[in-house]
Amino acid sequence: MPAVILGMGGLAMGASLLQGLGASSQAQAQAKQQQMAAENANFQRQWQVDANNRAIEKANLARALNNMAIERTALNERAIAEVYQKMGYDNAKSQYSKQTNQVNSALLSSISGRNISASSGTARALLRQNLFNATANMANLRISNTNKMRDIATVYQNRLAQRDFNFQEFNTFIPGDTSTVSGAPMGAIIGSAALSGIGSGLSAGLSYGAQGKGLFATWNLNF
Repeated sequence: MPAVILGMGGLAMGASLLQGLGASSQAQAQAKQQQMAAENANFQRQWQVDANNRAIEKANLARALNNMAIERTALNERAIAEVYQKMGYDNAKSQYSKQTNQVNSALLSSISGRNISASSGTARALLRQNLFNATANMANLRISNTNKMRDIATVYQNRLAQRDFNFQEFNTFIPGDTSTVSGAPMGAIIGSAALSGIGSGLSAGLSYGAQGKGLFATWNLNF
């Protein structure tokens, strides 16, 4: 009876062990395939993110270079406009000064030709009126120059406003999970096989005793 139990248990344990090992190997193979698929998916996504980032970098660089060109052009235009405006302003002041002196000389000459004293009230009034006109003209010239310089600055700011600062952020790669579920541990496989063998052995013993061999009771007492 014990031999039957041991024999049946051993066969069952061996069969269960082989089955467990086969299932574990298959599970490990499937897990490895899943891991390889996940790693390949990560590689593809990493490649795509890198490609997108290279395109973003090129676009950002193009924006930066274009902004620099706008700034350089705007600065040059402003510098040239201010130089010409200053030259025009200085020339206008010089012309006004010459005209004022010419008018004064003409007045004095006219007064002298009429035998009127240059210190007379009439002469002083005429000279005062000419000086007043010259002062008003110079004030208007300064105001005009200030307005034109302000316009030049406004044009400069408008040109700078054409710059594009919509720089794109780089994409971030977040890898997916590539961990795998390993097969059952060897200890668990052996334990499961042992339990299966014991169960099969006991079942065989009970079956053998039920057939009336008369040995089960004796084995049970000795056991």
